[in-house]
Amino acid sequence: MILCCFLEPLSVACSSTNNLIRLEGSSGSLASDGYPNDYSNDAECSFRLQSANSLNAIMLTFESFDLESSKDCEADYVEVYDSITTFGELMGRFCGSTIPEPLKSSGQYMAVKFKTNGNGRYPGFKASYSTKCKFELSFFLTVHQEFLQLSSSLILKMV
Repeated sequence: MILCCFLEPLSVACSSTNNLIRLEGSSGSLASDGYPNDYSNDAECSFRLQSANSLNAIMLTFESFDLESSKDCEADYVEVYDSITTFGELMGRFCGSTIPEPLKSSGQYMAVKFKTNGNGRYPGFKASYSTKCKFELSFFLTVHQEFLQLSSSLILKMV
């Protein structure tokens, strides 16, 4: 039985002709349009990350981040959702030049939205993602060990 699936890494950037990007590999990278050069004004694109296995979660790590800074990130921003679409739970909205902390989905889906206004152009962002089993093996082994101990004590009492 396969618990976690691993496919070849994928790398993709959004563009005016490719503004809804589906990524289904076990690892890869995503970037703003034109990265590492300045991104376009009035750009909008979404990345939909999906693990092939429902027992996996998605880890997103920003490697580079330089967007226009604004109050409440109203100008240019990256939003990350714990969902397959941008209608799910918002994990964070980011702008400026501070690299966001790594994010982990609760399930096999994550959505990333990149949006810019009509003013200012910056290098943008690059992020890598990977899939990871949601459940720690140590937890499984602990539960399994306790079950074995309980089973062996029951067997001993029956004999």
